[in-house]
Amino acid sequence: MTSAHRSSRRPGLGRGLDALFESTEVLRQPTSGELLLSLPVESIQPNPQQPRTLFPAHELEALADSIRQSGLLQPVVVHPHEEQPGQYLLIAGERRWRSAQIAGLTSIPALVRQVTPAEALVLSLAENIQRSELSPVEQAVAFEHLAETHGYTHAQIATAMGMSRVAVTNMIRLLRLPESVLAALTANQITSGHARALLALPELDDAELLLQQIREKDLTVRQTEALVRQHSSPAPPSTPSEDPDSDSLHNSEVDPEVQFLERQLSRHYQTKVQIQRRASGTGRLTLHFYSDDGLNQLLAMLLEDPQET
Repeated sequence: MTSAHRSSRRPGLGRGLDALFESTEVLRQPTSGELLLSLPVESIQPNPQQPRTLFPAHELEALADSIRQSGLLQPVVVHPHEEQPGQYLLIAGERRWRSAQIAGLTSIPALVRQVTPAEALVLSLAENIQRSELSPVEQAVAFEHLAETHGYTHAQIATAMGMSRVAVTNMIRLLRLPESVLAALTANQITSGHARALLALPELDDAELLLQQIREKDLTVRQTEALVRQHSSPAPPSTPSEDPDSDSLHNSEVDPEVQFLERQLSRHYQTKVQIQRRASGTGRLTLHFYSDDGLNQLLAMLLEDPQET
């Protein structure tokens, strides 16, 4: 670095790496073909394939305060926009890019890489996973996108992420759960272990019913697994002494109308409901409970006087 260049630097840490270069000046050109540039913030766009979707305001403000004091010490990673010359898409560092704008920076250091969209997504995923900045749902969505849009196998994703193939497959399977369960997982109201336990349910719609019990009772993963096993166990078969009628009970899986009624009652009573019917029109309605509190709640609902509501 020349003495003239050194004299143009602002004193102290001030702007960090940004103090070392002018806009669009090439700072480094490694043998890999990467370029380290100072790019105007308006020339950088968030990548629509960015796996991370949540950027809490308090985190951005805290990083912005740090940038004001010490500058942006780590460059973002970008690749040229294929359809907009002079524009770049972020591969990694969207939080830094957002916070730099809050801090008032007009240009930031950026490492430019020539990559395909699929490679950009893999790099972004890898950085976010290493920083533990992705929720399980965000990881699952990104993995599924790599598989369905870019043709990656689960084994290839696992190799790129440094994970096992089974872990990748189980992560993607989380997306089969109802939206309410995925929202609870994203909000850290339940863990990935709770979510994986719910995947064992024969009917995944029932996961919404169990989610309420998990949150209300602050169940552990093992307790949730036990709850799922209880919920999934079939009703005991009827015996002649219990059902003296000559015709036998039929389960709901052969009758879509009864299945619909079961779902409606399950949502209303917040528990598993089974309806079994005979050809004669008689049958059995079973409401399941899994604790004394659950029984008391059911009794309160069943014995409630409609005139008092």
